[in-house]
Amino acid sequence: GSADCKGNIAMHLEAIRLLDAAGGTRANLKVVIEGSEEFGGRGGLERLIETSPELFAADVILIADSGNVAA
Repeated sequence: GSADCKGNIAMHLEAIRLLDAAGGTRANLKVVIEGSEEFGGRGGLERLIETSPELFAADVILIADSGNVAA
């Protein structure tokens, strides 16, 4: 699949790796990467939230990429 800003994904995964190497964190980390924006944004993240809401049960959610904002 494809995703914009692959650098953001690599950077976050590396930060998680470094946290783990330094003894980890008490947080339960989940990484969700989807690229539905690349084909019109239909059925990707929205569908995943509907079908697998447990993936999004969290105290904090970081969205590393978002769609373009129309002015």
